[in-house]
Amino acid sequence: MKAGKKNVLSELKAAIGKQIKPPPAPAAPPKDADKTATPEMKGAAHALPEAKVAPALKTPLRSGRGVQFYLDDRDRKLITNLAVWLGSQDRRVSDSQVIKAAIRFASINPNARLLEICDEVRASDRRRHARKPKRSAEK
Repeated sequence: MKAGKKNVLSELKAAIGKQIKPPPAPAAPPKDADKTATPEMKGAAHALPEAKVAPALKTPLRSGRGVQFYLDDRDRKLITNLAVWLGSQDRRVSDSQVIKAAIRFASINPNARLLEICDEVRASDRRRHARKPKRSAEK
């Protein structure tokens, strides 16, 4: 058994080490193409066939950009709880989608409660400290 596993392992290592070959180049146009050219075209430079252009996408494949949020355990738990609730409503969403939905909901329905929550968040943010006044140098 062990000899078989070693053999499979060595085959996998060999397969990983192989380099991937690029796809073959497109085939050259048939040689009979010159026979169909008119005498005027033989002396003039031939125009290249028009390249087929893929239609432009209406929306870019990736429209957002990565951002970093500093969340404490309480906030992570809230996001998870919202994701679970949305799951119970037959909506499978990621944490990012939960945050987007909450932000959009808050932007539609701004009220005094949102201001209170914002004040609570600012008060619990450890990066916000009251700055101490600088002491003047004593002689």
